[in-house]
Amino acid sequence: MVQTQNKPVISVINYLNSMPFIYGFDKYGIDRYATINKNVPAQIAECLINGSADIGLVPVAALPFLPDHRIVSQYCISAEREVDSVILVADVPIRHIETVYLDPDSRTSVQLVKILAREKWKISPEWLPLHEGDPANKASAVLAIGDKAFQFAARHQYVTDLAREWFDLTGLPFVFAVWAGKRNLPESFLNHFNDSLTLGIEQLESVVKELKSDPRFRKDVDVGHYLTKRINYSFNERKKEAILRFLELAGHHAHKVSLMF
Repeated sequence: MVQTQNKPVISVINYLNSMPFIYGFDKYGIDRYATINKNVPAQIAECLINGSADIGLVPVAALPFLPDHRIVSQYCISAEREVDSVILVADVPIRHIETVYLDPDSRTSVQLVKILAREKWKISPEWLPLHEGDPANKASAVLAIGDKAFQFAARHQYVTDLAREWFDLTGLPFVFAVWAGKRNLPESFLNHFNDSLTLGIEQLESVVKELKSDPRFRKDVDVGHYLTKRINYSFNERKKEAILRFLELAGHHAHKVSLMF
């Protein structure tokens, strides 16, 4: 067992799509071996970079900035086609969008929407940070991610799913985050860590049942459909190919990123 005073710190996204992982941590009792911190994606990357976390569910856009880390799990957050929770919303068609307000919580999604604008939609909008509420300008769009994406989708005429757009562009799934950690973590701890993730993924039905009665989540969201039909948790060779393609299009030296597990 990892010594109490030296417990590794795990940083996890506190979104609906990561609830199976959090469920697994709880049921397995991973707190015997680690401390859990819950953050938004951008904060998780910062925690690993500054050393305040040892393992994190890291947005793929941050991987080039983590040279001293490695992939530590066969699980990830990805979508084969639509994802529903990373969207561009507007009240005009994409070709008429002049300004896009960007949710700062995920740099990966910000880079994704910029790639799609350049490579697929052939538009050059002004990019601005998203503040509270909807922008008033009719020719504006909003990049919305995570649980709040469901709220934005209900308020706008045009809803574009970015994972679906990525698939149409590349023929690949989109990977939003992978589990990465420091290279010197004990294998015994990593075994406990991965066993806890497996427990959560293998009990998705129980996760869904609990979440349906959780007041934190909107009742008009089909949690079961989202977690079993939209989110895909397996990390495989095709997902690695998708990450490398994304990093190349984002202007990173993808060959320098290790995706070995």
